[in-house]
Amino acid sequence: MNEQVIYEDEAFMVFLKRPGQDSEKIPAILGDNKLKVVNRLDMPVGGLILVGKNASSCANLNRQIEQKTLLKEYYAVVAGKMEEINGELNDYLLHDKSKNKSFPVSSARKGVKDATLLYRVLAYNDASDLSLVKVRPITGRTHQIRVQFASRKHPLCGDGKYGSKVKGQIALFSGDVLFEHPNKKTPLHYHASPLDTDNEIWSLFDYNWNEYSLIKSSSVQ
Repeated sequence: MNEQVIYEDEAFMVFLKRPGQDSEKIPAILGDNKLKVVNRLDMPVGGLILVGKNASSCANLNRQIEQKTLLKEYYAVVAGKMEEINGELNDYLLHDKSKNKSFPVSSARKGVKDATLLYRVLAYNDASDLSLVKVRPITGRTHQIRVQFASRKHPLCGDGKYGSKVKGQIALFSGDVLFEHPNKKTPLHYHASPLDTDNEIWSLFDYNWNEYSLIKSSSVQ
């Protein structure tokens, strides 16, 4: 089994994508072009990806995404200290395909999509003025996490496209995925730590990376 596959059964795989890998090329990496990537990550972003092994499993997992019952949570390192420990960010976003960049706009119009995420601050490093946050996107818009924090003067570290002054990899990692098994209907939760990447910024924080610390909607007022 490929070392990046952390779980596999007859229906799906859980693949630990490295920053810089192309989500679309995962089937080729695994040597089977019949496999289908269910949830993609931006090229610079690492973390957990689900890979369907047959049409019925893919259809079921995609349906869970559409119904918002398949949940993903990310770790991110952002500039500055967040004003609120728990929060909800809501924006209208417009994606410019020619620039491959999203922009917040003031109101809904053609091409504009609403974007919502929940976050919780896990730690703050005073010496570097950086915050470690856990993020749960409610909607799945292009570059959503990156632009929503950047528009509030908290760009993700390493994200020069959205204003970060820090050089290096983007500090964004898909650490948790929760969903229902497509065949057995049992609840599943897979977790991974960004410390497994070669981005040293994660080690700045005194945090227990093995803690399955999930955001609950009720925790955001």
